Amino acid sequence: MSDDLHAPPGDQPAFAPLVAPGRTLSTPGFDYHDETLGSRARVALFLATEVGEGGRFRKQALRLAFPGIDQVDRRMRELRTMGWAFDYASDPEDQRVRITTVTRIGLHIWNPEVPRPTLGRISAVQSRRVLERDRVCTICGIAAGEQYAPDDNRTAQLIIQYIVPPSQGGSEEDSNLHVVCLRHSGGQWAPQVGKEQVQQVISSFDEELDARARTQFLSWVLRGQRSFTPAERLWAVYQSMGPRERETVRSELAQRLEDQG
Repeated sequence: MSDDLHAPPGDQPAFAPLVAPGRTLSTPGFDYHDETLGSRARVALFLATEVGEGGRFRKQALRLAFPGIDQVDRRMRELRTMGWAFDYASDPEDQRVRITTVTRIGLHIWNPEVPRPTLGRISAVQSRRVLERDRVCTICGIAAGEQYAPDDNRTAQLIIQYIVPPSQGGSEEDSNLHVVCLRHSGGQWAPQVGKEQVQQVISSFDEELDARARTQFLSWVLRGQRSFTPAERLWAVYQSMGPRERETVRSELAQRLEDQG
């Protein structure tokens, strides 16, 4: 990438450069110039390594980076089905020019080991049906918008994925689809687990769980998926509501609790 696509030094206007980088990623072994990769994967690499999360760019930057790729804007839009998110605003210097911000880097689709949804196979109707069925990540149970941990400010984003990809013989029926969060979809949030964490899980299993909880946890481990209580499923429905609807539920249930007291 030539330097003229990046922000120049000095007191330049915020949107003056074609690319104003944010938090970029290091992707050893992968380069967006590599023409053996698919165009969608190359565009994702460019956005991850040259723009970054929180970074901004003009459409012209994409076209200059990929002069031989038709419909490069469409390749970028397709990334939204894979956990990527973008925001748009008009350039204050020229209202006719749109500035795009990468608000979230999604799946690392340039890596062939990363599983991802197959574009065009899962219809919007089928996606809604599966989301209404599962409601939460079927791996960890987190609901959309929930924070992963008190010391982790990232919130869960849910996507629909095949359990067994059609390319490996899996069906396209609802039974072969499930809801997962980005952390458990094979994306960049997959945590690096060391020996200490392995020992922590085993020790906690032995010391903190009663017999019933051990049986339940072991069933989750053996199936590779956790089950959910009616209360947990109801919580997922509540989490999917808008602020006004959640406030109505809170007020109604608070009144019931007060009446019981």
